[in-house]
Amino acid sequence: MAAAVMIIPWLDSCRNQSIVAGLDRPDFISHALDRTMMTNIGKAYLKSFPDENTPNGLSDLLMKNHPGKDQMDPDSLKTYFKQEIASDFLNERMVVVSGWVLSRTEARQCTLFTLTHP
Repeated sequence: MAAAVMIIPWLDSCRNQSIVAGLDRPDFISHALDRTMMTNIGKAYLKSFPDENTPNGLSDLLMKNHPGKDQMDPDSLKTYFKQEIASDFLNERMVVVSGWVLSRTEARQCTLFTLTHP
């Protein structure tokens, strides 16, 4: 029992780290912007949306439309986020942050990057 008490939280943190690693890098933006600019976007987004200030909360928001655990490989996540970003633009879910017009998904990914890479 004691081993389970010690191992289960560790396993959960490993799971969260691997999921976060795939969520916190907007594919297009991470090729166009450096770490400092992505962090600036994340900080500016947090000023406008202070209730979205936790990695777990942002992960939940980013994954709310995701089909499930069996599609968590990097290629599936990349496809999922491309679709989410396109949907954001089509449905006018955009934000202006630090002079950039971004989909809400991209802004949230930059914010997650900011929170998980201090």
